[in-house]
Amino acid sequence: VAMLTDWLGPDKEPTSVDKPTAARFVEEVLNGWGVTSETPEGVTAGTRRFALNSIQKFFDWIEVRGLIKFNPFDKAGALLSSGGGSGPDRRSWTPAELQTVLEAIPEGDPMFPLVAILAYSGMRREEVCAMRVESVTGEVMQVEEGKTKTARRLVPIHPTVAPLVELLVKTSPDGYLIPGLGTAGRDDKRSILIGKRLLRTMRAAGV
Repeated sequence: VAMLTDWLGPDKEPTSVDKPTAARFVEEVLNGWGVTSETPEGVTAGTRRFALNSIQKFFDWIEVRGLIKFNPFDKAGALLSSGGGSGPDRRSWTPAELQTVLEAIPEGDPMFPLVAILAYSGMRREEVCAMRVESVTGEVMQVEEGKTKTARRLVPIHPTVAPLVELLVKTSPDGYLIPGLGTAGRDDKRSILIGKRLLRTMRAAGV
């Protein structure tokens, strides 16, 4: 809801929002959420839908109290972009592309172990970046939390990256499997800044 009130500005009350205004908000704000030249797909379609559902519930609350005659965001979901998911341009890297990216990463950069673990685990970037060394035991990595209950799971450590993971656990100076990462965003995620650097590295390497 804060996104909507910020967009409306101080001179407009939520109770004055009509259907055309609601449609413009969805198309201009939600569909463009997080979209930049570096991340053209923006946030996921699920995140945009969750934000819209929250706004719809807020206006439902206003409607049942007689402050507005109808919810202007009713059926606005039809305007949501389906981008941010596994679109036609998203695919797995080939072994050659993985090697190209790894070779393009400067020596000692935490991007190298991050990319290697991502490639051989199937984990999300934030899951690897948030992984603490105490969550790595034996031949598995324990994902402690995520967007759903099923996100909590044990991930086998692939033999190819097992020596790398072992070294990271033994030498981490800050308790994280991928050490030394800065945080960004409202949730202080450790994957955002390094993710942007990784994307620039990939593009420069032609991947």
